[in-house]
Amino acid sequence: MIEGGPPVFFRNRNVSKSDFEKAIGQTVTVEVHRARDGTLFGSLLKISFPDGKSLTSSPRA
Repeated sequence: MIEGGPPVFFRNRNVSKSDFEKAIGQTVTVEVHRARDGTLFGSLLKISFPDGKSLTSSPRA
Protein backbone atom coordinates (compact mmCIF):
# COMPACT_ATOMS: atom_id res chain seq x y z
CA MET A 1 0.00 0.00 0.00
CA ILE A 2 1.24 3.49 -0.80
CA GLU A 3 0.10 6.49 1.19
CA GLY A 4 -0.13 9.86 -0.52
CA GLY A 5 -1.48 13.24 0.37
CA PRO A 6 -5.12 14.31 0.45
CA PRO A 7 -6.90 15.29 -2.79
CA VAL A 8 -5.94 18.96 -2.37
CA PHE A 9 -2.25 17.92 -2.37
CA PHE A 10 -2.65 16.56 -5.91
CA ARG A 11 -4.92 19.41 -7.02
CA ASN A 12 -2.36 22.02 -5.94
CA ARG A 13 0.23 20.25 -8.11
CA ASN A 14 -2.06 20.10 -11.18
CA VAL A 15 -2.60 16.34 -10.98
CA SER A 16 -6.21 15.28 -11.31
CA LYS A 17 -8.29 12.13 -11.24
CA SER A 18 -8.21 12.09 -15.04
CA ASP A 19 -4.39 11.79 -14.98
CA PHE A 20 -4.76 8.58 -12.99
CA GLU A 21 -7.61 7.36 -15.23
CA LYS A 22 -5.52 7.93 -18.39
CA ALA A 23 -2.73 5.82 -16.85
CA ILE A 24 -4.89 2.72 -16.31
CA GLY A 25 -3.26 -0.20 -18.11
CA GLN A 26 0.01 1.67 -18.63
CA THR A 27 3.28 1.70 -16.72
CA VAL A 28 3.49 4.28 -13.96
CA THR A 29 6.76 4.72 -12.04
CA VAL A 30 6.38 5.26 -8.31
CA GLU A 31 9.12 6.03 -5.77
CA VAL A 32 8.26 5.53 -2.12
CA HIS A 33 9.86 5.72 1.29
CA ARG A 34 9.38 2.19 2.62
CA ALA A 35 8.07 1.54 6.13
CA ARG A 36 10.75 1.11 8.79
CA ASP A 37 9.43 -2.28 9.83
CA GLY A 38 9.93 -3.66 6.31
CA THR A 39 6.26 -4.24 5.56
CA LEU A 40 4.85 -3.56 2.10
CA PHE A 41 3.81 -0.04 3.00
CA GLY A 42 5.31 3.28 1.97
CA SER A 43 4.88 7.02 1.70
CA LEU A 44 4.76 8.53 -1.78
CA LEU A 45 7.89 10.43 -2.84
CA LYS A 46 7.44 10.67 -6.62
CA ILE A 47 5.08 9.42 -9.30
CA SER A 48 5.74 9.61 -13.05
CA PHE A 49 2.93 9.11 -15.54
CA PRO A 50 3.35 7.66 -19.07
CA ASP A 51 2.72 11.07 -20.67
CA GLY A 52 5.77 12.50 -18.86
CA LYS A 53 3.86 14.32 -16.15
CA SER A 54 5.34 13.81 -12.70
CA LEU A 55 4.65 14.75 -9.11
CA THR A 56 7.19 15.00 -6.31
CA SER A 57 6.06 15.16 -2.71
CA SER A 58 9.50 15.59 -1.18
CA PRO A 59 12.11 18.20 -2.08
CA ARG A 60 14.80 15.51 -1.81
CA ALA A 61 13.14 13.04 -4.24
